[in-house]
Amino acid sequence: TAKNGPDFVPAIVEGYYSTKDKALQVFKCRNRIQCPGGKPNTCGGGLQVVPCAECPAGQTWSGSECDECTAWSLIFWIISSLALFGFLTLAYYLLTSQVTAKASVMATTGMSFGMTVNLLQSVGIVGMMTVEWPEHLQGFLAAFKVLLLDIDNYSFSCFAGSDTSLRYIVSVSFFFLGQAWLVLNYF
Repeated sequence: TAKNGPDFVPAIVEGYYSTKDKALQVFKCRNRIQCPGGKPNTCGGGLQVVPCAECPAGQTWSGSECDECTAWSLIFWIISSLALFGFLTLAYYLLTSQVTAKASVMATTGMSFGMTVNLLQSVGIVGMMTVEWPEHLQGFLAAFKVLLLDIDNYSFSCFAGSDTSLRYIVSVSFFFLGQAWLVLNYF
């Protein structure tokens, strides 16, 4: 019991999280919606686990609250995964040609596309800065966050599970699976 009584607990600032047992051990959250502040152990939108990072099993973060996973979310990820490997195969065969001194039209187009995506990813990163952007720019900057491949925005927890560590491992493994797929295309 605290010296000032059982009702005396520190107030947590918006954007931070603390457990009830260790109220002075404070964690920074991804955003203020997830951690509204106030009393310790307070998470927004139905989130749980330190620091308000996971929805309950069978639910996914929608940007403001935990929503139930739908069958379409799982179907989206299965189709997207298959489409990704199909795209890698197509890109491998279209862009792999003999090395010449002159750039082919396909190689030039591929490089131009890559530079454009890089530019738009940079715009998406600027949009993620913790700056209050004018209302008319917020929608513009948010549109390019898709290119940052923040897959948690697309119900990834419905596909990979609600455990944060497992979601991280699955998302990182996509890169290595893509590399292995390209090696298999070589043979």
